[in-house]
Amino acid sequence: MNAHFFVSGILYETLKLIRAMSGVFTGDQSYETSLRLVLRDASGQALEQIHLKSVRHGGVFHFLPERFAEAIAKTPMTECVFASASVGEKRGSIHYDFADLLTAEMMVGKRLDDEGVVTKMFEKTLDLVQKIIGHSENFIADQLHVWGFQIRPSPSIPSE
Repeated sequence: MNAHFFVSGILYETLKLIRAMSGVFTGDQSYETSLRLVLRDASGQALEQIHLKSVRHGGVFHFLPERFAEAIAKTPMTECVFASASVGEKRGSIHYDFADLLTAEMMVGKRLDDEGVVTKMFEKTLDLVQKIIGHSENFIADQLHVWGFQIRPSPSIPSE
């Protein structure tokens, strides 16, 4: 779960970076036909506003106590493990189950038992990651070419 929270925060920051790049690359054909398309994608925009922004601002990159207070007040959970660790584990290996569940509910915007919403969020996240990767690779290759770099296939590495 923590990996998904981290990826969500990074995706949010990536979208901010792509927006900021508009100031430098507006009118650049490569930018307009690659990375700018990520910003225009309706599904990605909805994911950003409904899921990524809330988790990034409330529980992952910024811990806002009032957001957790709201989430605690709304959660249907009546019992939950607050923290867990295996016997004999050293410092730093404690898992905060309750905080993760609350953060997940902030991210989903609903109860976690709404499987359809959770599944759709994960699918949209994967789709956005794939679009960013594909468009970024195209944009970087185009910029390297403009700067005079040659793009050649790398020699194959012999397998054992």
